[in-house]
Amino acid sequence: MKFDQNKKQFSSLNKVILVMFLQDETIYPMCSPQFCGINDSGHIVPMEQTPEYIGDYFGLKTLNEAGKIIMKTVDAGHINL
Repeated sequence: MKFDQNKKQFSSLNKVILVMFLQDETIYPMCSPQFCGINDSGHIVPMEQTPEYIGDYFGLKTLNEAGKIIMKTVDAGHINL
């Protein structure tokens, strides 16, 4: 299945750098590049609490547990370095 192939390919990456721009007015929520989510109450939840992460649907949990995810924050607007 393509879904399984995508998971295999994504989780085989050596490193993934996820960058959140603290003054981002383009992306909502601004932590989306770091795979945060919004729960049923409308609150932002961290990546580790999202169904996609918990179920490891595309290998995100696998990468994180292997120490292959680097989280960065930049005090700037959307891709405005």
